[in-house]
Amino acid sequence: MSTMPTPSLEEFAQAIPVCEQTSDLAAVLEIFRSTGCEAIVVVSEQQRPLGVVKLRQVLPHLLSPHQLGETPIANQIGDFYKPLSELKPPIIEPLAIVPAQLSLSQFWGYLQESRTQEWESLA
Repeated sequence: MSTMPTPSLEEFAQAIPVCEQTSDLAAVLEIFRSTGCEAIVVVSEQQRPLGVVKLRQVLPHLLSPHQLGETPIANQIGDFYKPLSELKPPIIEPLAIVPAQLSLSQFWGYLQESRTQEWESLA
């Protein structure tokens, strides 16, 4: 009796664009425009993953303060030239790094353990 091959995360992974944390919002917008992606991995100067920026998080930085219901005391254009790490509200979300060689059942176990730890930290 033959056994079925065990798929790993590697078979489901796809490459997404990368930018450095020192990149400004204008550079990130160009990456979104040119690639058509919805997420970009942010890396350190040593090319280590720090987090992810999703397209929907950029929207508040594209609207004027008036459109957001705020008083127009700051010039939003300045956000286009700030490093990602300095934007307020922050747009870099934490990123969990897992080995691509994990089997799907190992990954499921990892997710379950992470969820349990998350619930315990809230209690």
